[in-house]
Amino acid sequence: MRKRMRNTMVAILAIGVLCLTAAAGAKKQVSKDFTIRGSVFCEITGFDETTGWLDFDIVGADGVATHTGRYALEGSGRLNLYTGYGYDDGTFIAANGDKIFWHGDISPGSQPLTATLAVTGNPDNPGTGRFAESEGGFIADLFDIEVDFANLTMSFSLTGRGEITY
Repeated sequence: MRKRMRNTMVAILAIGVLCLTAAAGAKKQVSKDFTIRGSVFCEITGFDETTGWLDFDIVGADGVATHTGRYALEGSGRLNLYTGYGYDDGTFIAANGDKIFWHGDISPGSQPLTATLAVTGNPDNPGTGRFAESEGGFIADLFDIEVDFANLTMSFSLTGRGEITY
């Protein structure tokens, strides 16, 4: 009887420890300010002179952002050179390899050769690693926009601010 009681107590304690460990391991989401700066390099994959739509693939980036360090970008999008509006979708890859999947809406800037980019995380598939349940986004000013049809490239610099919860 005593042995059975001891085994029952050990089982109850083990279950209690497992429950406490699970509760302690539950991740609390925290909202943090987010800043980003850098340069983005794109390859032009198509252009329609009639409509002004330019298709592009993001092939590189050089920059730094809070909570991610140096980053890489992958993605593609469309920009209407006549109206200044467009969009892009892609993957933001943090220095440690964690990913954030995003969507961006492009609108004309207040000065020539500038634009505004409003970026939000993909709510259906936000990311990987510490960003697996992330939310948020940022607004960036795009400047020094260069479109080179001779080499089929486009590049721009950006600075932005927002908030990310992860």
